[in-house]
Amino acid sequence: MAKRDQQGLSQALAAVDREVSEYLIFRGFIQAHRAFSAETRSDRLHEFQVDRVVEELLRLLTTYEYTAMMDLWAFLQERFFANLPHTCWAVVHHLELCLQRFYLVNAVQS
Repeated sequence: MAKRDQQGLSQALAAVDREVSEYLIFRGFIQAHRAFSAETRSDRLHEFQVDRVVEELLRLLTTYEYTAMMDLWAFLQERFFANLPHTCWAVVHHLELCLQRFYLVNAVQS
């Protein structure tokens, strides 16, 4: 995706987030608004920016946050990888194993 398209997507998502937030407040759903605000601050997808998702995975790996790393991986698997054709599932599984091995090597070496 071109940089210009990413900026447009980012702006569109921010506008939708503002509208949803405004709607929740308008309807008096204060608890839902708080939850929504917290979720948008900790957006795991980073607005579908692959490089930021990879950076987050590597950050979790190098800071030894195994559970958080695998939670993010499970989220990606459920949200994106599950929609891939069956022929790609072996590759996804292999990537998961490589990620876990990389974590182990990193943990042992430090």
